Amino acid sequence: MDLITKMAAAVGGAATGPGVYADEVFSADIYSGNESSQSITNGVNLSENGGAVIIKNLTSSLSGVIADSGNGTGKVLQTDNTSSGLTTSSGVSSFNNNGFSLNTTSSLVNNDSSTYISYSLKKQEKFFDVVTYSGTGSTQNISHNLNAVPKMIWFRRTDTGGEWAVYHDQIGNSNYLRLSETSTSASNTT
Repeated sequence: MDLITKMAAAVGGAATGPGVYADEVFSADIYSGNESSQSITNGVNLSENGGAVIIKNLTSSLSGVIADSGNGTGKVLQTDNTSSGLTTSSGVSSFNNNGFSLNTTSSLVNNDSSTYISYSLKKQEKFFDVVTYSGTGSTQNISHNLNAVPKMIWFRRTDTGGEWAVYHDQIGNSNYLRLSETSTSASNTT
């Protein structure tokens, strides 16, 4: 088997088992708010194993939000601030087998005069995982289901306020990015 054939087989998953296509685990969708219940159908099965939806209002300068299966549909985290999260009944109402659904009016996800972009990420081995854990104040290992070494990790405290810390392997273990700020990377070995 030549190198090109091997590479194509590896991308499709043939080297280790059945392949997973990008459109099965990720989708970027633009939609219009309607101030009523609506479903965003994109072919990503978020109900089977869970996942996350990131939504940003493109019409207004409002916070982007993340709803994930770890926190459930009744809570969203805002990406541009350090609040503990927003408990809401007017946000993502369900993770479906072909996308997600929205409840009623919410300027963050479904205002009638706004256009939104959403990113759906399915929990999938070697692609994406959502993990909830309790901190101990000491060194600890956090288990995940990626079956690979993570290249990027987003941390966010959900019981109280705190900044978004984003690790990426390209900036090293002693630096992190702060998603909720516009500043450069910060140093911290924890």
